Amino acid sequence: MFQNANAQNCFCQKDSFLNNLISCDTIKLKGNSSVYYQFNCDASWLTYENSKGRKTVLYFLDSELIDLTYKLGWQVWKDFDESVLFVARETSGLPTTLYYTLFNKITEETISFRNVVYACPDSICNFILYFPDSTYNFLSLFMINSSKEYKIELPKNLIEESFQQYYGLFMFVENLFEPPSIKDNVYIFRYTFFDNQSKTEKKGELSIDLKEFLH
Repeated sequence: MFQNANAQNCFCQKDSFLNNLISCDTIKLKGNSSVYYQFNCDASWLTYENSKGRKTVLYFLDSELIDLTYKLGWQVWKDFDESVLFVARETSGLPTTLYYTLFNKITEETISFRNVVYACPDSICNFILYFPDSTYNFLSLFMINSSKEYKIELPKNLIEESFQQYYGLFMFVENLFEPPSIKDNVYIFRYTFFDNQSKTEKKGELSIDLKEFLH
C-alpha cells in the first residue's frame, strides 16, 4: 500500500531531474510500520519507521550515485509480520545479479544473502535458497518465519567446476539453476553441470521437500 510522504527531504533544485526520478511515496508494511525514500542534492536514503515513529536509515547513496537510487537502492520484495525482505542489484550496469537483505522489524538487525538461487517470488513460500560460500558444495535453505537454516548438500566440486567451465555463458553461479517445478510443497530444481568424464553438458536435479523443514 502506498501513500504520499511529506515533501521535506524530497527535493533538489540544483539537479531538478531527481525530483521526477526518485519517489518519496511511503510503502505501508505489516505491524503499522513503513519504509520510504528521501533525498536532497547530497544524498538519497531509505528510512524504516516503526509503529512508534522510530526512524532507522537502512540504505544510503551519496551525491555521486543519487541518480542510481532505483538501480542500486533496496526495494521491498516481501513483507512479513516481524521482518521485511529487500532486493537490490549488485551493480548499476550489466551484467549484474541481485542480492537480498532481510531486516528484522523488532531487533533492527539485517542479514544479507548473495548468490541466491530462489527467493520465493510469490506468497506460496517463505524461504531463501542460496550459496553461503564460494566452494559451492552446498546450499543453505533459510526459513524466514523461523530464522532456521538448513544445509543442502551438493556433489562435491561439481558446481564450482561447472561454473568455471561455463563462465561467460553463466555469469553468476546461481544462473546454473532453473526456476523450480513445484508440487505438494516439493521444489525440484534442475541445474546445468559439466560432466568431466564424458566431457559433455548434463542436467542434474535437486529436490527439496519443504515438509521436512516446516517444524
